[in-house]
Formats: sequence, C-alpha cells, structure tokens
Amino acid sequence: MADRKSRADSGRYGWPSVAAVVALMSAAGFAVGILAGITWEEPGLVVGYLSGGTEGIEWGVGSPAGEPVAEGAPAEAPGVAAPP
Repeated sequence: MADRKSRADSGRYGWPSVAAVVALMSAAGFAVGILAGITWEEPGLVVGYLSGGTEGIEWGVGSPAGEPVAEGAPAEAPGVAAPP
C-alpha cells in the first residue's frame, strides 16, 4: 500500500498565512527603501528632523481673520486670464 500524506501534513501553513507573511515583508521592504532613499538624497533633512532642527508651518491660504498665515503669502490665488 502506498503511503499518502494527510492533508494536514502537506499544507502545514495555509495560503492565508503565506500571503500575510509576504504582505508584511513587502511593507517592511518598502518602508526600508523609502527611508534609505530619503537618507541617500537628503541626509541633512533626516538629521535635522531627528535633532529637532525643523519647524512646523501652517497649512492654508489664510487665518480665519483673513490675515495671511506667513509674511508675503497671498490672501487669494492670482487670477489667470482666459484664453481667447
């Protein structure tokens, strides 16, 4: 009689487990690639951020009172003439 493997022995880890491991490894590799790319292109940016040498900026065109957020920032977007 031929020996047959049981289904539990042949598929110890199911495809959902393998897919989860592949997804986690892909995400980890992507994150390492992003960090390596940023560090390679702009090492001063990373060092400045880690040392606390950066400052936050306000996002948006203006404050609720209508004053510009940053000096020299336009309160409105400049108009564009329509083509004829």
